[in-house]
Amino acid sequence: MTTPEYPDHPLLTPLAAAFAALIDNGVVDVVREDDDSIEIQADEWTIHLEGWPIHLAFVALDEDPDSEDEQIRALTAALGPRDLAALREADEQVEGAILDALAASRDPLSQTLSRWLRAGEI
Repeated sequence: MTTPEYPDHPLLTPLAAAFAALIDNGVVDVVREDDDSIEIQADEWTIHLEGWPIHLAFVALDEDPDSEDEQIRALTAALGPRDLAALREADEQVEGAILDALAASRDPLSQTLSRWLRAGEI
């Protein structure tokens, strides 16, 4: 985990705890981008979170699918079960703030991820 010299961010500890096994295996990094933003980064996906409370969040994949069916296929191909479980755990630790922020984004892919994670469909 990379943590530059910034004051503690309320998301850093829950994200590091939820993704600990994936961080230890070198497949995910929790990166402090600046004083206000954190990214959860993997080879095929990134989740960007800004602020506390979170005022901007989005998921980025290597591809940008259009339809909801294509989005689900792309999300499940990129984020494996361990990634999704860690994201759910982190979201629970911050009382739903991550999925709320993804749902509130104007990004259809991020909205789909939030909706389907909440429904337990992916």
